[in-house]
Amino acid sequence: MPKTFRFGMSFAIIIGFISYYFVVISTNQFEPSYALPFHLCPLMQLFTLYALMKDKKNWIEAIVYPLIIGPTLALLFPVGTFHLGGFFTYYFVYYHVLLILTGCIVLWWMRFSTTRKHIISGALFIFVCDLIALPINFLTNGNYMFIGAPIILPPLAYYLTLFVFVWVFLIVFHLLVKGARGTRNYVKAHLNV
Repeated sequence: MPKTFRFGMSFAIIIGFISYYFVVISTNQFEPSYALPFHLCPLMQLFTLYALMKDKKNWIEAIVYPLIIGPTLALLFPVGTFHLGGFFTYYFVYYHVLLILTGCIVLWWMRFSTTRKHIISGALFIFVCDLIALPINFLTNGNYMFIGAPIILPPLAYYLTLFVFVWVFLIVFHLLVKGARGTRNYVKAHLNV
């Protein structure tokens, strides 16, 4: 990955985290049940930051689908700190847009050449994040990854529905990426003729 991209994105992620925790702590709003970075998007930020700092492009490619899908859904259906207003709303939008931008840039560099492995690696990443959030929710009485306190359906049905939706979203997005790649190749072939 180009150094400017690596350092620029790393700097943006670090500045975001520092700003967020400075405001949360300085305004006495730190609450372990919601202020720790154990939702999918903050976990993706930390994972991406590590991958950028270590120049592990293949790590970011492995989660390219969740990098785009998760933050997009969060922006479409904002919950959590978004509703606190002011700085929190700004930060919510900032870090989700940053993740989407990172995912789109990586997808572009990949020339939309994705495989079914990206569906599997994206799903595995999400499920590992769920496993990380599970004990954190127990310890903090939180709702990280929205698995601590299901808001709809009984817990078992909720988890099964969530499991199915993860696969459906990843598969549909994979098909969209394949369609975009086909369109890109078609346009490129016809512009060169």
